[in-house]
Amino acid sequence: MKIGDRKEFLKAFTVKSLHWEYEQERRIIKTERAGGPKAYRFAPGLLLGVILGQNISTEDEKQVCGWVDKSGEKIKIYKAQRDRKNFKIIIPELDLENKIQ
Repeated sequence: MKIGDRKEFLKAFTVKSLHWEYEQERRIIKTERAGGPKAYRFAPGLLLGVILGQNISTEDEKQVCGWVDKSGEKIKIYKAQRDRKNFKIIIPELDLENKIQ
């Protein structure tokens, strides 16, 4: 890959192995010319779930859970965890009844 090559950059961040196809993940990259990083609005029903990284801080986790709760939408929250037996990441749904308060 040529560092700085736009096509290679986009390929690296927008193409995933077919092994991960089941995730049905969508990635959105906005260049500065196309509006750059900022908050973008989309129809609330399009967001079905949020995946928290395994190393998210307690403070950030509380904030994201609060946003989801305030949205009034049926959005599932998942949290990535290292599988202790295999070399992989598992992403179980959080128990929202017992989430961080």
